[in-house]
Amino acid sequence: PPFRGCVVREDGQWLIRLDRGMLRPLLGCDTPTEAQLREYSPVFHVTAQTPPTYLWATCTDEMVPPENSLRYAAALLGCGVPAELHLFARGPHGLSLADRTCAGGPDYINPACQQWVPMALTWLDQILAAGEGGACPEEFQ
Repeated sequence: PPFRGCVVREDGQWLIRLDRGMLRPLLGCDTPTEAQLREYSPVFHVTAQTPPTYLWATCTDEMVPPENSLRYAAALLGCGVPAELHLFARGPHGLSLADRTCAGGPDYINPACQQWVPMALTWLDQILAAGEGGACPEEFQ
């Protein structure tokens, strides 16, 4: 089924897209103000100090639409933050590793989406080799 909800401003630009049923659990009300939406939308909190970010999503996620990831990636790139985004064609929300180790059922086993792990590791190696990932805190060395 198609995505069921979004919250838009008066000028027609959407601030955040999420299922209408998620408004109360996430924001505590059914009709949040623009200020509340800005407070809880990661897009509005990206700065040049945001860490390098790897994102992946599926085009059929019914809980968090892929447009949210696209907007977040655009915000990261607009602030000069190293980022990588992968959109996979199919898969429900919450795939995790997309394999048997954490699947909640057969719909959560997705060989295409399993590729996010090696792709993320390759990306992380590149970020660290380029010195863009920052220093590892002493307590983790």
